[in-house]
Amino acid sequence: MSGGEVIVVLGVIASVISILDGAKQIIDAAQDVKGLHEAFRKVAENIPLVLCTLKKVQQVLRMASMNSPDTAHKMDIDHSAKEVRPVFESCQTNANALYEIFKEVVPADEDSRLERYKKVLSTVAPGKKRKVEDLMKETLEKLQLLHLNHFFETAVSDMGLVNAIKELDAVESSLPDDEEGKYVNTGSGPQNIHEGSGEQYNNTISGGERNVQYVAKHQTFGGPPSETEGQTGMDAHQGARSSVTGGGC
Repeated sequence: MSGGEVIVVLGVIASVISILDGAKQIIDAAQDVKGLHEAFRKVAENIPLVLCTLKKVQQVLRMASMNSPDTAHKMDIDHSAKEVRPVFESCQTNANALYEIFKEVVPADEDSRLERYKKVLSTVAPGKKRKVEDLMKETLEKLQLLHLNHFFETAVSDMGLVNAIKELDAVESSLPDDEEGKYVNTGSGPQNIHEGSGEQYNNTISGGERNVQYVAKHQTFGGPPSETEGQTGMDAHQGARSSVTGGGC
C-alpha cells in the first residue's frame, strides 16, 4: 500500500459510496416516486452512475497502490491522490446534503414535500447551491475533472458524465421561480476544465466549507472522454451503468 494520502482518499470515496447508497435506498423504498418533482427523479437516476464511477476510481487507486513497483511510483500515486482529494471531499459534502434532503422530502406526503424541501434547504450545505439538481450536477462535474489526472482518466472516460451534466442543466428547477433567489450559490469560485492535450493549468475547486486549489502539475492530459452520439436520457445512463457493472462495479 502507498502512503497516507491514498488511504485517506480511499476512505473518503468509501464514505461517499455509503452515503449515496443510503440515498438510493430511500428512493427505492418510496411509495410515491411518481409524485416527486422531475429534478428529484433525475438526480435519483444519476446516483447509480456516480456510484459506478466512484467504484471504478476506487478500484484503480487500490490496484495502483498495491502494485507499485518502486518508491518513486508510490510517491507519484500518493501525490496524485493528494491532488484529487478535494474532488472527493466535495463529493462527500454534496452526498451528505443529498442524503439529508432525500431523507426529509422523499418519504413525505406529496402535499407537504415542497415545504419540507424548502426547510431542509436552509440547513444543508450552507453557502453553496443547495437544490438537488445543483448538488448532483456539481458532483458529476467534480468526477469529470478526474479525466485530467493520468491515474484516473480511464476510470471516468466513456461513463456518460458529460451527457448526464447536460441533462441536469436542462431539468426544470426544483424550486418555484419566486423561491429561486433565496438559494443562491455564494461559495463556489471559477472552475477551469482543461479540454485539450498538454500541461494542465490550475483548477479552483470548492471542497465542503473550505476552498482548496487543485493543481495538476507535470502531467500529460488527453482530451475529454468521448460521448456516445445519439445516446441520451436514461439510455445513456443505463449504458454507462451496464458497462461499468461488467467491470466489477
